[in-house]
Amino acid sequence: MTCRDTGGEESAPRQVAVGIDAGGSSIRVRAVSEGRVLYDGKGGPGNPLSVDEAALKANFAAAVAGCPAADRVTACVSGTGSRERRIQIRSPLPALFPGAGVTLFPAHVPSLSAAPAGRGGLVIAGPGTPAARGDSPGGQWGKRGRVG
Repeated sequence: MTCRDTGGEESAPRQVAVGIDAGGSSIRVRAVSEGRVLYDGKGGPGNPLSVDEAALKANFAAAVAGCPAADRVTACVSGTGSRERRIQIRSPLPALFPGAGVTLFPAHVPSLSAAPAGRGGLVIAGPGTPAARGDSPGGQWGKRGRVG
């Protein structure tokens, strides 16, 4: 989606990016453009291991209700370690954000990606959360097990 300010003068088109953080207790959504927050939303549990598919779709729909159309969507979701779970999560996103590029990551990847280059190591403690490590500078990451 391309937005235009309506303040009297036409401005250059701007990109809208949406970030989704989905876990066992809730889904949080934020849409931004040019450093401005356009939308904050919240829905029920978003971990495909903790809710059935119908509830999962309903929770995602509730979290994005009122969110502007997006150019890019990046979702970091707990419980998406398997291909089957990634497909289950990925399937409703294009319908919720038609025309947007959608990227899906397991929940621990953003934390590893934020680590300084050359630093590799992260343990996230929580039910069902994997311990993971990053092998920078190559930017590789790997799951090392589950807690709980």
